[in-house]
Amino acid sequence: MNTLRILLLALLPGLASTAHAAQTAQARLCSWSLRFSGASANGGGGFTYTLDLTTIGSGLNGELAIDTDQTGYSHYSSVDLYEEYWLEGTFQGFLAVDVPDAGDANGNGFPDFFEVSQPVNGLATTGFLQVPGIAYLGDVQATWSRNAGSAQGTCVLTVPDPANPFVDLNFFHSFELLEYQGVLTYTPGTTNVAGTLSVTNTALTDTLRGPLQFAKSTTNPTNELTLWSASLTNALAQGIGLYTNTMFFREAAYPTNYFGNVEFLDGDLNTLEADYYTWQLSLDDLNDADGDGIPDFSDAPALPRRPLLSLTRGATNLWLTLRGDVGWTNQIQTVTNLTSTNWLTVLTLKQTNDPQTVSLPLPSGRTFWRAWISAGP
Repeated sequence: MNTLRILLLALLPGLASTAHAAQTAQARLCSWSLRFSGASANGGGGFTYTLDLTTIGSGLNGELAIDTDQTGYSHYSSVDLYEEYWLEGTFQGFLAVDVPDAGDANGNGFPDFFEVSQPVNGLATTGFLQVPGIAYLGDVQATWSRNAGSAQGTCVLTVPDPANPFVDLNFFHSFELLEYQGVLTYTPGTTNVAGTLSVTNTALTDTLRGPLQFAKSTTNPTNELTLWSASLTNALAQGIGLYTNTMFFREAAYPTNYFGNVEFLDGDLNTLEADYYTWQLSLDDLNDADGDGIPDFSDAPALPRRPLLSLTRGATNLWLTLRGDVGWTNQIQTVTNLTSTNWLTVLTLKQTNDPQTVSLPLPSGRTFWRAWISAGP
């Protein structure tokens, strides 16, 4: 009778390019711009004024945009001021105003004013309104209110009446936060993190979905990443692309959160021109497979357990039992001479159970066996 001689080996290859299990992080995407409706106000002498905001050259988009031009106020917009009787016409001007600091009552590191879940209770800020066509420059008082859980709020802009400086005009504008919430499904990586964002704006019944690519910092990979690409599609199948890459950070005070500003080529495709550029994306990842306090989103991917092999001889076959992490793919390889480097793959096995047993043919002579982990979940 021939003697069957078997050597079992279990090997871990280099895993730099190996895929890892997908994880899910909570995602929140919020525009730093506010969407304003137009509003009318009655002045002294029976004159009626209508004030509309816009940041585009043709038409009205209602955008009160975050200020990048250092006006001294947090937000700005061009305006159309229509006067019904006195001069009877529409005059172009400029509005600069602060949005309020509503604090951070829920302690998540983001201003409550820009969170739909948090209320704004009659907070006042200041600004200025300039309309050269009627030689008008006036101080503005803004009073902001919004109920918790609602994206819609009211902003009362109070300015002096151009026709009567002793009378105020009160423009009651409704405004809206543009906030999307959902998930980022991502795959951890050694140097890069790939994911798919899926978020919904419940107020607009709109969705944004598409792939994102992050690169880890070479000097501080667990706390700093760069968003290199984003290609999102809205509910109307319109594409929203990234204007430029941006940094994302994780701070010690919020160890599960990653955040960064995102500049889109056009943040609102329903308007006539590109607008609503600047948004903030926040990712909250509670996954921590190795329990080291660093979320899996930026942590170094964990290696799988070394697989364990055992063989049992049947009447006409071998029974191979493999113990290891479920989801990983193993190549079962053989060679007849241990000094040889020409291992032959006889079976590619994705582990669905631990342990898992499969049938192999009986070899004709001395045989060495090994398991080579070739791919992750």
